[in-house]
Amino acid sequence: DRMGGVCLHEVLMSNRTDVAQVLMEFEANLDVSDCDGTTPRTMATAGGPFSAVANLVNRAAARQRRQELKSAQRTCSNCGKSEGVTLSCCSRCKSVYFCSKECQREQWPIHK
Repeated sequence: DRMGGVCLHEVLMSNRTDVAQVLMEFEANLDVSDCDGTTPRTMATAGGPFSAVANLVNRAAARQRRQELKSAQRTCSNCGKSEGVTLSCCSRCKSVYFCSKECQREQWPIHK
């Protein structure tokens, strides 16, 4: 609109949970700011009269953060490969990944 707002801003202000559910289902961007620099994410964390929609937005934001963390962490600890390989989790610590037995063996002196 002329004030720089996006659809999710209006949905938050009008407390339309039905529309918010559809937007969250299609992964609406929570970080688009209006002309004042306010994003739907900041509006949702501020609470206020739109708490039902804010809960939906906050859950979607948490889901996005978890997905970003998962994709960032899933790389081979030795060679750094992440795409086109099957990564196996270290059976001992469960926090690092390796693309092959060779990478696991090379990393073992440092990782153990």
